[in-house]
Amino acid sequence: MTKVIGIRKPWSLTIRKKFGNPLASVSGGVYGVAIYGSGGYGSEIVDPNSDFYGVYQMRRCKEGYIPVQMKFYSPTNPQTIPQQANRQKISDAVSAWQNLTDEQKQVYNENASGMKLTGYNLFVKNYLLSH
Repeated sequence: MTKVIGIRKPWSLTIRKKFGNPLASVSGGVYGVAIYGSGGYGSEIVDPNSDFYGVYQMRRCKEGYIPVQMKFYSPTNPQTIPQQANRQKISDAVSAWQNLTDEQKQVYNENASGMKLTGYNLFVKNYLLSH
């Protein structure tokens, strides 16, 4: 994790998410510039070996919110048997919700009103706990 300061700081006031593409040798990046009274948005080619290439987050520290640069990471999707079983359970729950009548959905919506949930979320929660 690198605090973005000084000469390495990009032209925008805040920078977030991925800048560049880890799978390409040279990729396009986007940037935004905000100056009082005007602003702009554009793109540029980013060299993977450049200092700006990476993933950015805004983090709170004693100076306030600052951009932090992290290394690229590529999430994996291992497609394991337990993972596929859980995805199937959720898919079944969504199908079951879609097959309910409006009156049945209204009952779930009313029951969920004091729980900071939607009727849909309450139904899916109950479905997953029961299966």
